[in-house]
Amino acid sequence: MEPKRRAAIIKAVGDQCNLRCTYCFYHGLNQKTPKVLKLELLERFFEHYFSIFSGEMSFVWHGGEPLLAGIGYYEAALALQEKYKKSGDTVVNMIQTNATLITDEWAKFFSTHNFRVGVSIDGTREKHNSQRPNAGGRGSFDDVMRGIEILRRSGISPGVIQTVLRSGVSTLADDFALFVDEEGLRSLAINFFMDGSSQSNELSAESVRNEDVVEAHSILLDEWLKRDNANLSVREIENVITGVSGHRAKNCSFNGACARYFCLDADGLIWPCDRLSSDKKHLLGDLKEEGLLEILNGPASMAHAACAETITEDCVRCEWRAACNNGCTAMRDETTGKYVYCKARLEIFETVHDLLSSSNQNGHAPTESAERILP
Repeated sequence: MEPKRRAAIIKAVGDQCNLRCTYCFYHGLNQKTPKVLKLELLERFFEHYFSIFSGEMSFVWHGGEPLLAGIGYYEAALALQEKYKKSGDTVVNMIQTNATLITDEWAKFFSTHNFRVGVSIDGTREKHNSQRPNAGGRGSFDDVMRGIEILRRSGISPGVIQTVLRSGVSTLADDFALFVDEEGLRSLAINFFMDGSSQSNELSAESVRNEDVVEAHSILLDEWLKRDNANLSVREIENVITGVSGHRAKNCSFNGACARYFCLDADGLIWPCDRLSSDKKHLLGDLKEEGLLEILNGPASMAHAACAETITEDCVRCEWRAACNNGCTAMRDETTGKYVYCKARLEIFETVHDLLSSSNQNGHAPTESAERILP
């Protein structure tokens, strides 16, 4: 049986990173043992992947900090893609970087090979430096901004992903102003921090609660509406508007597409997602010992797909079921199986629904941006 096409997340350097973010769940994981996915194993992966799937295929290079592998590594990776892709296949490469290692050479490489580039930056200088120091303890904000500027000089407009801690929710408007008004960035997304280790009281206190998620979306929605810019993309707002309007959201946390991804780690192990790669119970297989098709059709993969599609009794009764799909598989309560931010989503969906309904009664969409989002 041929599985449905899946986007591959590739951690070429595993968990290795040149920063020491205070909230990073990789802390203490192999930080002193550099490892890079061997090219022989990467070739085995591409050979299998292109023999299974056809059409447009997406590869997300992630980490850790993927640039640590070096440009030569990615040149070899692209050569392998060319070697094994079939006539009619198209390849989309995306990379998520902290941008501190970006040089003119890197920017030229990304531009030449049409890489989509995402940059991790956590907001204003003070906030970012407090959350994302380098290995020597120095803030990395200036290095990130330098990297962004180099990318832009090469014609690359990077997207931004911001990790939001509980203490940082109230100042999201300042971060938004920096990204959009000062830096002119046009693609924003946020990840909410939740400490699943329970090993640090300080980190646990920074876990984002349902009420924080509601506040964050309210701020993002207000700031987005103020700009009314059709070229400004805010992932969280777009997913909510799309879902509430009865259409399929793009993000896997909303559209129930968790099983359409998998993650290849630097040691050859394959997981459903990077967020689920710290617990052996989620392991799908080992590419060193099994074929990719065998892994993707295997019992662990089928079990994960069934888990990803699981909804609760509350979901069955919820009018927003199709807009939420019980949220992120990695962020469900272990006892109830319910998405931990279910309560927040209900409130957010209602708020946006009321906004759209009010605007429709007046005969127009709430903003030029919303008109662009709605199919």
